[in-house]
Amino acid sequence: MKKLRIAVLTNCHKEHPSPKDAIFAPGIIATQIADGLVQRGHSVDMYAPKGSKTKANLVHFGFKSIYSQYDKKYGLGSSFYTRQFVQADLINITHAIEGLNSGKYDIIHSHDIRNSVALSCFAKKQIIHTLHTVPQNLTQFEKYSLRTNKKNNIFIAISDRQKKLTDKKLFNIIKTIPHGIDIEQFSYNAQPKNYALFVGRITKEKGAHMAILACKKANIQLILAGNVPSDEASQKYFKEKIEPYLDKNIKIIGYIKSKQLAKYYQNAKVLLFPSQVEESFGLAIVEALACGTPVIATNTGIASQAIIIGKTGFIESSADSIAKKIQHIEKIQRKKCAQHAQAHFSLEKMINEYEQLFKTYA
Repeated sequence: MKKLRIAVLTNCHKEHPSPKDAIFAPGIIATQIADGLVQRGHSVDMYAPKGSKTKANLVHFGFKSIYSQYDKKYGLGSSFYTRQFVQADLINITHAIEGLNSGKYDIIHSHDIRNSVALSCFAKKQIIHTLHTVPQNLTQFEKYSLRTNKKNNIFIAISDRQKKLTDKKLFNIIKTIPHGIDIEQFSYNAQPKNYALFVGRITKEKGAHMAILACKKANIQLILAGNVPSDEASQKYFKEKIEPYLDKNIKIIGYIKSKQLAKYYQNAKVLLFPSQVEESFGLAIVEALACGTPVIATNTGIASQAIIIGKTGFIESSADSIAKKIQHIEKIQRKKCAQHAQAHFSLEKMINEYEQLFKTYA
C-alpha cells in the first residue's frame, strides 16, 4: 500500500486543542484526520501554531497562536490582529506549496480557504480543501480567487445541507465527508437523568433563548454548557435574553472539555440544538446521539442526515414545537440513537474516507 506524504494546513488563529475560552472546531477535526493518517503509516506535516498537540510532524516556524498573543490586547476584529493572522498564514501556505511542487508532498489538505485558494495558482497540483463553514457573504476578492483558480482547487463538504447551500459556480465540491467522533469517548448510556442539554456558545445565533423557552414550557430542567463571548452584542444578549431566566431549573455551567462533556450528554434526556443560522455541521448533534441521547434541532448542518424523525429525534423550528416534542422524547429508543451514530459518524469512517480520497488524487 502506497504511503502518502501530506501537508495539512490549518491556520495560525488558535493552537490545537483550543484554549477553553476559544473553541476551534476546524482545528479539532484537522488534528483528528492528521493523527489518524499518521497511525495508518502515512507521513503528515501539520502546519499549525506552536504548542499544538498532534501525532503528525508539527511545522510552526516558531509562531504561537495569534489568538493567545493578541486577542486581549487588540481584539479579534482589529486591523493589527488581522494583519498578523494573514501574514502567518501566507508563510505556512507558501512553504506547503513549495513542498508540493518539489515532490515533498503528494497532497495539500487545507482547512481554511481564504488565503490558500488565492495562492493555489502557484501549485502544480490541485489543493484539497475541507469546507468548515457555509460560505456566504464572500468578499469580491474571495469570489475572484475562487473563479480564477477554480481548476486548482477541489472541495469537501461536511454535510449535505452545506453542499446544497454552497455556490457550485465557485466551489467544485467532489464529495461530502461528515465529521467523525470518538465513539469510545462518547459512549452509550441507557439510563439518563431528567434534564435537557444545550451545548454551544451562549449567543443569539445558537438559539440558547429558544432552548430556555422550550424547557420552561415543557417543565424540564435545562443545563446550558457553553461560554458567553466577550463581544458587546453577545454580552447584551446574555443580560437581556438569558440571565433573567437563570434559576434552579435553568443553569449555565460554562465551557466543558469534551471528556467531561460526554457525561452530560450521557445523562441528558434530550439535546436541544436550536441554531438560528445555517451551520455547516453541528458536532454536538452526533456526540449526543452516540451517547444514546435523542436530539431536537432546527434544520441546519448535519441535522437532516443525523436525525431520523421519530427514531433518533425531531427537527422543529419554534420553542412551542420543541416543547411538545420534549414531552414525548421518551418514546425514542436510546439504543437506536447510538447505533445510528456508530454506523455513520465514527472517527474511523471519516478517516477511511479521507484516506481513500487522498489516494485517488495523490
